Amino acid sequence: MHSVRKRLLILGGTSASEGVVREARELGGVYIIVADDRKTGPAKEMADEAVEISTTNTEELAALVKEKGIDGVFCGPTEFNLMNVMRLCEAADLPFYASEQQWEQCSNKISFRKLCKKYGIPCAPEYGLSGEADSKEGISVEYPVIVKPVDGCSSKGVRVCRNLDELKEAYDFALQYSALKKVIVEKYIVGDYGIVCRYIAIQGRIYLLAVNDNYTADTSNGEIMITAASLFPSRRIDEFITNIHPKIVNMARGIGIENGAFFIQARVDGETGNIYFHDMGFRLSGGQLYPIYKTIYGFSDMKMMIRFALGEPMASEDELLKIEPHFYGKVVGNLSIPLLPGVIRRIEGIEKIKKDEPVIDVLQYYHEGDEMTQEQTGTLMQLFCRIRFVVDSYEEAAEKMEYYQSCLNVTDGDGRDLIYRRFDTRRLFPSV
Repeated sequence: MHSVRKRLLILGGTSASEGVVREARELGGVYIIVADDRKTGPAKEMADEAVEISTTNTEELAALVKEKGIDGVFCGPTEFNLMNVMRLCEAADLPFYASEQQWEQCSNKISFRKLCKKYGIPCAPEYGLSGEADSKEGISVEYPVIVKPVDGCSSKGVRVCRNLDELKEAYDFALQYSALKKVIVEKYIVGDYGIVCRYIAIQGRIYLLAVNDNYTADTSNGEIMITAASLFPSRRIDEFITNIHPKIVNMARGIGIENGAFFIQARVDGETGNIYFHDMGFRLSGGQLYPIYKTIYGFSDMKMMIRFALGEPMASEDELLKIEPHFYGKVVGNLSIPLLPGVIRRIEGIEKIKKDEPVIDVLQYYHEGDEMTQEQTGTLMQLFCRIRFVVDSYEEAAEKMEYYQSCLNVTDGDGRDLIYRRFDTRRLFPSV
């Protein structure tokens, strides 16, 4: 697509940006510069050029854009650096897919709830709690509730509470992860799984890329809200497309979304089967799903976003015609392995898993000698790896998840098993 070699600046040199570098490289004709305040990093080592400038230093980065003749700025799927990209693009007059107002409407959980109400998208009941947690005694709350920072991401600062003492503690905990110092308290929807819908907007046209069922790691008390497994397409995809998809399209158009990737998350009530939406991200998924789309559709949503950043057409009409959220009858599994706190001394089975024919890829975040700390528990930093694979049925997906979990061993220096919990594949066949 490139008639001349374009220059792309990527903010962040950690492993979160490795996929961006690879996808930009595959486009061909792109000169890649990676910037952050570290001397080196995985993405920096892959780039054509690396510079040591903090991703928050908009003034110095804008000077770099001018000096190097940079055509576009992008980053990995982190909200922190996406905000930095947005500020830099505005300062340097470069394209960014979202306006500040759109970003606020989508990422702020209170603003998102207002949008859902306006467009008839179901949400869990909210308790209008504000101020200090100690003032909650007089508020009528039906437990369990879930407490979240209104501007949080990656499951940081999120807790489920079953009494007032837990609510007070969770409220103060969530405040630590909120730049706005605001917290939202919702009725916790008790159930075994949730649903995530994933979209790409291109010149005002809204395309549904995928709908998947999501299963959290902790089913007993809701303390670990990160995803343990996902299954594409959702068992309820037809119901979603009929009843909810048109409302989401109307909402996206209503706030003026023209270009960009976004996803919306929901939980399913275990008793009624009702679907309640609770979070939206106007960005690529932190799970980096582009390898799944490349396998099913033959294109990458990340490449589309990079093209936009470089001022080029996001996708060809041929690519858009390949979108089929039922995945052409295929089933994709996404198995995540959460860790207990500890220092990893031995990893076994990961290479065997990678060689299994259905495997699309294995995203491995920790290696021998690395430590997962107590502070990282309950966030995406708790995950040892993600295993993505494509099969022909839900039953085959369950069999593969069992097999991969039987292959994998992660232990510390005392031989202690560091895998937090192995996923129970019976959960893939819910009653509602």
